[in-house]
Amino acid sequence: MYAEMLERHMGRIDDLVAGVESLGLKPLDELRRVLEIVCEHFNEHRDFMRIYHLDMTEAFDALVERKRMHHEKTVVLLERAREAGELADVDVELLATILDGAIRELFHHLAEKTDEAPFKDLAPTIFALIIDPLRR
Repeated sequence: MYAEMLERHMGRIDDLVAGVESLGLKPLDELRRVLEIVCEHFNEHRDFMRIYHLDMTEAFDALVERKRMHHEKTVVLLERAREAGELADVDVELLATILDGAIRELFHHLAEKTDEAPFKDLAPTIFALIIDPLRR
């Protein structure tokens, strides 16, 4: 049941991300919009967020693989942004890993908040702290 719940939510997130990818946005705008829609999803499904961060072990190989694919998409977006001159010449793999870690921990932390929509301002905050200082 746990794996099915994770699969359902991760599938929904994949669908939301695919919708953003189809918009043809500039790479950093796409990344921001993806963060915004994932935050919106987690605001609507806080219990899922809490459960998701309890345990995601190798027993769920398909979900671990999906998480890796999300990371690779972030690397590609950051690389495209760098090539387009939007982003300074940085190690995009390292930057994607920093984003992944920061986002994971922030989601975990914010899932425990009692606010109605604790993830609402997360995307702009992440951009202000991590991405915007690296813009060209």
